[in-house]
Amino acid sequence: MHRIKRPRKNRRILKKFDDISFLVGCLNRHGKKNKAISIFVKMYFFFKKELYLRQKLKKEKQLQSFSKSVLYLIIKSISLATPALILRPKTIAGKKHKIPYLAPLLRRRRMGIRWIVKSARDLKEAKPFFQKLAKIFLDTLQNKGSVIKRKKEYYTEFLKGRLYVRFLKPIQKKKNEKFKKTRKKKKNIFRSK
Repeated sequence: MHRIKRPRKNRRILKKFDDISFLVGCLNRHGKKNKAISIFVKMYFFFKKELYLRQKLKKEKQLQSFSKSVLYLIIKSISLATPALILRPKTIAGKKHKIPYLAPLLRRRRMGIRWIVKSARDLKEAKPFFQKLAKIFLDTLQNKGSVIKRKKEYYTEFLKGRLYVRFLKPIQKKKNEKFKKTRKKKKNIFRSK
């Protein structure tokens, strides 16, 4: 008989938070999920250690909430990285324009997570990946770093494409909502009885 495997503590943590499970999915390469989970767990403890050291040395006001859980601070840094709108490419009169539109919150948050992971991969330092990732999370908590810079560049593109918002298709109403047109029946004078 086969033994039933119990889910490890790390996987229990991942099931609670949707953002963190997506973050682990972004870390996943070539189907090695256990390696991605171990990177996240190492990053978690390194992030916790760095927060404690920064709070002890600098006594920063932003990081005084160390008593709160570290997962809360990771999620807060993700929310700081999420853009307010998303750009959708559209061709108008033969030219491509990026038009801003309001996407669902989940999609915008996932975009912010992708930015964080990509900027961690782009760092050219001789450090393990979990340390790079923790550094970027710390930078986004303090509103600085490559992710916040990218977010500001994204906002400048909003300003360029805001003139073309009128070309987006209006949101289609649900099929359940049917609008009945009330018409008055005209009497047919010429109709014979």
